[in-house]
Amino acid sequence: MVTTEKLFQKDDEVYIVAIKAINFIFIFISFYIAAILEKNSVYELFEYSIYSQSIYSYSCYIVMGLYFVFNLFTPKVLFFSENFKDFLIENLLLLFLSFLLVFFILFFVTSYLNFYYWGIFIFNAVIFVLLKFFFNYYYSSHLIGNNYIQRNILFVGSKEKIIELQKRYAGDKKSILKACILTTTNPNLNKPELEIKIPIFNFSDNLYNILEYHHIGMIWVGKNVFLKKEYKKYQEILSRLSIDIFVPLNNRHEKVNGMKSLKIDNRHFAVVKNSSFNGMSFFYKFLFDKVVSVLILIFISIPLLCLSLCIVIADGFPVLFTQQRTGWDGRSFYIYKLRTFKKNIIHDSRQQVKKEDTRVLWIGKFIRRFSLDELPQFYNVWKGDMSIVGPRPHMVEHTRKYAQLIPLFLQRHSCLPGITGHAQVQGFRGSTPNLQDMQDRIDHDIWYLNHWSFWLDIKIFIKTFIAVFKFKSY
Repeated sequence: MVTTEKLFQKDDEVYIVAIKAINFIFIFISFYIAAILEKNSVYELFEYSIYSQSIYSYSCYIVMGLYFVFNLFTPKVLFFSENFKDFLIENLLLLFLSFLLVFFILFFVTSYLNFYYWGIFIFNAVIFVLLKFFFNYYYSSHLIGNNYIQRNILFVGSKEKIIELQKRYAGDKKSILKACILTTTNPNLNKPELEIKIPIFNFSDNLYNILEYHHIGMIWVGKNVFLKKEYKKYQEILSRLSIDIFVPLNNRHEKVNGMKSLKIDNRHFAVVKNSSFNGMSFFYKFLFDKVVSVLILIFISIPLLCLSLCIVIADGFPVLFTQQRTGWDGRSFYIYKLRTFKKNIIHDSRQQVKKEDTRVLWIGKFIRRFSLDELPQFYNVWKGDMSIVGPRPHMVEHTRKYAQLIPLFLQRHSCLPGITGHAQVQGFRGSTPNLQDMQDRIDHDIWYLNHWSFWLDIKIFIKTFIAVFKFKSY
């Protein structure tokens, strides 16, 4: 899943924050259960008033508040560790200090040592340990084991450097060297694939097909490439792609052409090109997409049923139309739309719709006028193929065509494609009959990528309702 992969693209902050949130929930649960079971039976577990009127409710909020403050003042952890020593320091020690302070605060206020609190602490500690086992298992066996957060890497550089990296990352479960482009021009280089043991390509090969076939999510460039006289040619080719590009470094003090550096899984890299669609900032967009798509799918279920019935009356089944489109990092997916074309006419689906197009159903004209054919794509959003806001996805054939005509065309695939986007709310909807129309749309998509923020998404989402009625589409 490309969405999950991007959430973990640079670090594990999203996972760590989720763990902290779950810890808070279990602190509350432990106090809630303790407050009720101290003087009542399990039959009163759902009597919230018992908890709210007890001293344990106030103690719970103080413990949670202290635990939160202690977490704020401890060094920020960005990479998940399966080590139990780290867990003891980052979680159990802070929890113990929180309980200890509350224990003494209550003693000074009531002059009574209530050792029942230590029973609550022990219960919490046991729960935290069990959760640690679960989170370790989920991270290694589910997220990594099922290839949800692995990043497939294309390396560009010399044979010696790729062999060195293969040795360095031999035990790494997240960064997988999937393919390489060798820049070595040594005529004596004999069958390097026998040593490297991954597919080897050249810059003359179709990089778009390579990236899509191998599901490449990141490109690493060897430091020696920047010293080659052909570097500008390499840079021009790589800069057209939508993939993040980094230079592996030996240590944090190493520099490459004044580039910024960052850590990925506790290893240092120089940044050639880096998308902002990752980590916590992308998580807010991810959460917005999931929640809103479910709500909208429920809300539009009746209108969708009515439109589907009209399509069946007009031209029979099928109701939905599926088509392969280009997604994030150039990976293709199948998009869902309401069918607006007549099914008994042989036509090329790659041909864009024109005004008064005879292929369109009578109900299809109404559906396309208000972009109602896009409504099933909220299911694509829920699946993770698309976002609510982002550059509109094009047909794979159009992607290949315009990638040759517009230099920065592939850059628009640096994020999830959207149901609506900055270009659409500016009036660039519908077909693109000439190259300039597509160029204008790409310019707006690139602007969106360079200025993206979660609040920009909200603004575009709201503007879409106005754009549907303001700008015509056929």
